[in-house]
Amino acid sequence: MGHLDPDGVRAGTAGPGERGGPGGGVRGVCGFDDSDCRDLHPHRSTGPGRQDLPGDRQRGQRRHRWLIRSRVRSDRGQTLPIYIWLTGILLFVALAFFAFAQAASARNGAQSAADAAALAAAQDSRDELFEGLGKAIEAGDGDEWLDWLGGDLFTGEGAKAAADALAAENDSKVTGFGGAEVNGYPGYQVEVTTNYTVGDSIIPGTETKHARAEATAVIKPRCDAEPPTDPDEDVVEFVCDGEEAPIEIDPDDFDLDDLPDASVLFSVHLAK
Repeated sequence: MGHLDPDGVRAGTAGPGERGGPGGGVRGVCGFDDSDCRDLHPHRSTGPGRQDLPGDRQRGQRRHRWLIRSRVRSDRGQTLPIYIWLTGILLFVALAFFAFAQAASARNGAQSAADAAALAAAQDSRDELFEGLGKAIEAGDGDEWLDWLGGDLFTGEGAKAAADALAAENDSKVTGFGGAEVNGYPGYQVEVTTNYTVGDSIIPGTETKHARAEATAVIKPRCDAEPPTDPDEDVVEFVCDGEEAPIEIDPDDFDLDDLPDASVLFSVHLAK
């Protein structure tokens, strides 16, 4: 029959495999801590840490690599549709920009043709004014001088042909032509249409679309006639814009070469 030890536990009553622990516990009966409860907690490690077997480590590594590959494939699957969508948008924007550039190029070509045609018509009439002025001086008709010098007597017979020629040089044709007046100055208004089209694009109908433009050019006199300073002389002075010295014209001793260039007597410019 056992006896009680100082801790109040009957000695000799411990069963097989049971012993007192350093914390006052008994094998099989936990004391104040669990340090001697190894049999009751077989899952707990008794060493510094449980070491995985080589097979366990290999299986863990393979599973880790599989998870990474699965995540990468999933990311790629999500990114591909976005990439295709963005590429499609960029392609559409590029094609739309190209279509607008085509239209702008055709429009600029038409405007250049219209400007050239209008200027050609006005320059043709300026040449007519120049020749008419010279003939009036040779005839000695002083009153007619002023009319020609004021730019009012041209007929414009060759103006339309001149406009047609310049439009054709710019691969266009004149579709509208008429006289015009801007700020009291005579001129011409010309409308042209390109022979070429805008071209194929993503915008429907551009392959058959022709560009149109119009322009107005005016003829502006630059000189005034001053009466002779000496009543006994017939010499007339032309005072022209941009010329430092007046141009002297003697009807009694006149040659057409005595006149300055037509651009000195009359300016031709586009109306804004």
